[in-house]
Amino acid sequence: MKLILKTLLLFLFYTNSFGQQISYTPKEKTILEFRAHLSKNSHRAHSLRKSKKTLEECIVLLDEDGVFSDLREIQEQMISENWITSKNKVFQNKISKTITEAYNRIWRISEKYRSKSINIDSVTSLQVKLLKAIINYSEIEVNRADGPARFLGSSFYIPTAAINSYFCLLPLMDAVEKNNVTNSLAINANK
Repeated sequence: MKLILKTLLLFLFYTNSFGQQISYTPKEKTILEFRAHLSKNSHRAHSLRKSKKTLEECIVLLDEDGVFSDLREIQEQMISENWITSKNKVFQNKISKTITEAYNRIWRISEKYRSKSINIDSVTSLQVKLLKAIINYSEIEVNRADGPARFLGSSFYIPTAAINSYFCLLPLMDAVEKNNVTNSLAINANK
């Protein structure tokens, strides 16, 4: 009897029912199915081929502070010369090209984790650098001046890489969104 009761309680606990039945609207069900599909399949994967670096090269170039070492000089120039807030088309085109390349590299590295859980209590040094890179390059993109020079990169290339990176890291992103993670890097990368 004890074993049956214990089994029943475990079943109820793991199914999260306890008399409540979770039902989803058709729209919610479709969204969940779409999310599950994207967590297993790249969207516009051919776009990733535009990145000039292999996975191994991307990993080697990613520094401890979330900056790709070969993009560091131009990033520092963007910041020191205020390109980010300038509406100058030349500056904005250079920023777009740089951020697009950085996001594609982030995506390439994120693909290592597609459909895998990241243990947030013991993240690897690569995972820390990846989360820092997401935060670093997202901050630049979000703070850029609006204008026509931003259109292609900010409307197509960067969102494609960002969406794919998000869905590669979906178990972690879901945990953050359910408030099951206290790691500030994961929380900020999710934002």
